[in-house]
Amino acid sequence: ATSKGARQESIPVNGMLHARYDAPHALLSLRQSYLRTPATVLQFDGSIGNQASLTIQANSTNLHELDMLALGFRQASTPAGQPSPAAWGLYGNGQFSGRVTGTTEDPHLMGQLLATNFQVQQSHWRSLKTTVDASSRSAALQNGELISAANGRINFDATAELRNWSCTPSNQIHVRLQGTGLQATELEQLANLHYPVSGTVAANVTLDGTQLTPQGQGSVQLANGKIWDQPVQAASVNFRGTGQSIQTTVKVQASAGSANANVDYSPRTEAYQVALDARINNLSSLEALRSRNIQSQGAVTLRANGRGTLKDPELQATLDVPKLTMGANTVSGIKGTLQLAQHRGNFDLVSSIANAAVSAHGTVDLKDSYYANLTLDTKAFPLDPILATYFPDNTDVHGQLDVHANFQGPLKDTARIEATLEIPTLKIDYKDLHVANSGAIRAAYRNGVVDLAHAELKGKDTALQFGGTIPIRSAAALNVSIHGDVDLNLITLLDKQTDASGQLSLNLTARGDRVHPNLDGHVRLKDAAYSTPTSPLGVQNVSGEINVANNKFEITKLTGESGGGNFTAHGYMMYGAKPVFNLGLDANTIRLRYPEGLRAIFDSQLALNGSTEGANLNGNVNITRLSFTQQFDLATFLSQFADTSSAPPSEGFANNIQLNVGVQSGGNLGLESTKVSLQGDANLRVIGTAAMPVITGRANITDGELFFLNNRYKIERAVLEFANPIRTEPVINLLATTKVNNFDLTINMVGPMDRLRTNYISDPPLPPVDIINLLTRGTTTEAAAPANLGANSLLAKGLASQVSSRVGKLAGISNLQIDPLIGGGSRNPSARVAIQQRITKEIIFTYAADVASTQNELIQVEYQVTPTWSVRVLRDETGSFSIEGRLRKSF
Repeated sequence: ATSKGARQESIPVNGMLHARYDAPHALLSLRQSYLRTPATVLQFDGSIGNQASLTIQANSTNLHELDMLALGFRQASTPAGQPSPAAWGLYGNGQFSGRVTGTTEDPHLMGQLLATNFQVQQSHWRSLKTTVDASSRSAALQNGELISAANGRINFDATAELRNWSCTPSNQIHVRLQGTGLQATELEQLANLHYPVSGTVAANVTLDGTQLTPQGQGSVQLANGKIWDQPVQAASVNFRGTGQSIQTTVKVQASAGSANANVDYSPRTEAYQVALDARINNLSSLEALRSRNIQSQGAVTLRANGRGTLKDPELQATLDVPKLTMGANTVSGIKGTLQLAQHRGNFDLVSSIANAAVSAHGTVDLKDSYYANLTLDTKAFPLDPILATYFPDNTDVHGQLDVHANFQGPLKDTARIEATLEIPTLKIDYKDLHVANSGAIRAAYRNGVVDLAHAELKGKDTALQFGGTIPIRSAAALNVSIHGDVDLNLITLLDKQTDASGQLSLNLTARGDRVHPNLDGHVRLKDAAYSTPTSPLGVQNVSGEINVANNKFEITKLTGESGGGNFTAHGYMMYGAKPVFNLGLDANTIRLRYPEGLRAIFDSQLALNGSTEGANLNGNVNITRLSFTQQFDLATFLSQFADTSSAPPSEGFANNIQLNVGVQSGGNLGLESTKVSLQGDANLRVIGTAAMPVITGRANITDGELFFLNNRYKIERAVLEFANPIRTEPVINLLATTKVNNFDLTINMVGPMDRLRTNYISDPPLPPVDIINLLTRGTTTEAAAPANLGANSLLAKGLASQVSSRVGKLAGISNLQIDPLIGGGSRNPSARVAIQQRITKEIIFTYAADVASTQNELIQVEYQVTPTWSVRVLRDETGSFSIEGRLRKSF
């Protein structure tokens, strides 16, 4: 079967036919015959003729085959010039068991239909079962049951009188339907309709008579529903057929308001009578406005009534809004009227806005070409609701508008439509920014072309002129120009968190085709600056020029400053269906404070080449200096990288940028803070994509010290290896030493951050549990605190450790230790306060005192002459001085 305009599907069909013809009785016997497709088997047994009696068994595991076969027959029988029928979107399993009786000219089909786990028009259903009875005179579906995928249920019976297999408006019909637990979206998909309604539907319908004289009654209720995303407490439709007309009542109740409608319609005469009464309590409760950030408040009442026929409709409607608040403006006395009579519609809208006004008027002929004539006039119309839609983060944006507009022409012949627009006043205010037109803005639409007269917008450091010809529904050439200066502070309208300044000068023209225009001119930047609170770097004093010719944007000169350094941009971009670019950025002595606690000075040479479908970012970043802030804290720094899971790749251009950027240190780097002192070098490379960057390479730490958990550690060596090309995964090999209670401890950490293996060595030797106790509690297991101190002492020590960490960070002290077990000993427990401060890279000052005695003070100054030699000067509790020299050597 082949669907016109759709994908061709070939369905192989084979079968077996055992036939015998009895000429005297005009009977064709079919015994054990069948037709088979890959998923469907159709079996026949019986006879066809003057007295037919044929048994039919059909089973299918893929109803889509039958859908495609039926579509092929329907398309083949469609008359030329008529729209080609579409497929029903049928999938699932089905079976039919029945019998055909009667004659060849007037067959009679009876049987059972069953379908399971099937789909129709993208709606999903669990099962369908019904009894089928069809002939040329009538068709019936009896004892039907349809269960949805969400367990909704429909029970139905339907009978229709036919005339030679066709149902006319005068044929008798009978319908009984009861539905519960149905989803509105399922019913819409089944009927191939698209309404903004969701929720649970229940229905009860009984209908008799004919299409012209319906009799019966029914009701449909919607619960837990939404209409246009607006929550609805209850909605119902009730109707009754009298034989002459259908009387329908619609009720909707929601927190935002209510609506009631009554419709009386006669199918035979097409006459109707309608009445509608709807009220919105407050516009602020409408989701349609809140989702667009339109801040409006006020009550709205709509009333309509009328009578007539579908060929000659009559209707009168009124809209009343006593008071409408939009931002800081109040609209009062909004009244609208609509009248339909004598094949013409007329509407009027008037209002007042605090010494201003809005009025609209229009007429539309409801016949022939539907000629329309519409006008709109406003004075000081507030733009706050419209601006809030486009600038949702800026509630301080205000504006007003004067408009005179006219639209006329036949709606059925858009080529003859004409329109004019005049804006005498346009003002937009944001803080100290004020932009307004210096003269009326005028535009005219005629013969499919918009002619925009030259106009100008002016404000602080802004003067922008524009105008030209824009083809909309015409093959005329595009000719638009824009030139002038723009204050870049206007960028803050888009995001008030940004900080922007400087001036942008434009001199551009667009000619040729509207879809693919040819741009020419230039763009200049002068003293531009831009920064955001979340960006680690901003730019200042950006100046330069970009030439535009033949859709090529070429940077002739562009320089600026960032992070105390300067940068230069160069290259070009070809604008078109697939933008192509070749851009470069050279930066010198850029200071970057990122991540938190780290400062870097670097130079870079970067190049971006390719298109939006595939690009490469190549280059090098040379770090000339790396340092810690004075308040650097190792635990806080490492917590920024605690989550090693990879975020899902973002969508868009960033996925198409392949990275290959080298990151090297310019020599032996030294990093210092009150907590850490490190020396080393790095040779890294950033690969992957801009959406999912990956760091590879190696970083070496050749020497260093750090204060961690009240202990001073000497880093003998450390290597960070980034070898995983799929995600950033540093593998650490660190060797550090420390001294606790006359024990020399060595710690070796190896492995990735989330699977570190740690080895401990002590001199004199200790088991690992004692080494861990020394590092965490300052004592071995055997020398632990006396039992009489108990849990209170341990709790005090833990609390003191927390206080020490926070006070040390606040005061900028390298190490502040408060130990409740040092000083008085077990006989008189008290606390000793020890302060260590790194003065320079080579000098560390230590002060310790017993808070129970002002006489017990210890002062020490340590000077690191070389990485292996150090000198220590100590004044102990007795006031004696000592000088000590130390030589460190590894064997």
